[in-house]
Amino acid sequence: MKHWIWLRVASVLQAVGTVLHTMATASGTPSGSATAGSQEQAVLDAMRSFHFDMMGSSRSVWDFYRGYEFSITVVFAALAVLMWQLGSLSRAEPRKALPLVVTLLVGIILLA
Repeated sequence: MKHWIWLRVASVLQAVGTVLHTMATASGTPSGSATAGSQEQAVLDAMRSFHFDMMGSSRSVWDFYRGYEFSITVVFAALAVLMWQLGSLSRAEPRKALPLVVTLLVGIILLA
């Protein structure tokens, strides 16, 4: 299989992962309510109840937690688009695409 096809497959898989992550985040499934019992629920309640002033607005730890979930969705979507674009570039000019693909690969491995 050609190298650009692998990048396209990776892009599609990343896009599917992005959609699934977004659906889980929007529905609140992974973080909306406790599944492990009363201790987990106590932690979630504490995150929601502890408020502090941030740039003139009252925010909770929970707000930052949810914001991080949504920012990961943006990163996942950008990775999917970048992989697709690198697939096009590697098809036309593989030598120019190689350092970018290696950088992307190292970054994804370190994130994992």
